[in-house]
Amino acid sequence: MQLSTSTPTVRLYAHCLNPTSQHYKQGGVVMYGMNVGDKGASVSLQPRLNETQILEMILQPPEGDLQSSSVMLNGVLVELTSDNDLPSLDAHPSDVLGAIHMPAQSMGFWLLPNAKTQACH
Repeated sequence: MQLSTSTPTVRLYAHCLNPTSQHYKQGGVVMYGMNVGDKGASVSLQPRLNETQILEMILQPPEGDLQSSSVMLNGVLVELTSDNDLPSLDAHPSDVLGAIHMPAQSMGFWLLPNAKTQACH
């Protein structure tokens, strides 16, 4: 992996996906991290993961208000249902192959279910 810019405001971690959860295959990876900076950052997954499907869940404060009591998931405000239950929190396919984008002041989860990572077998 390669970060687009050298920045101390980005933290990124990875772990094997649980193959029994959501019926993911062995070898899948979840990356998670945060960007506490005021500028977005991109991470290149080249070369082996250039064509790998990426599902993302990006959490951000509404209108950039870090003191907000609300949160947005993939650009949509997360609100309880009429039964006071959590809504479905689904990952969305990324628009970009081979890279992840971390918006400013965000936390994210990126699922690479078809990564075929040897360490996760």
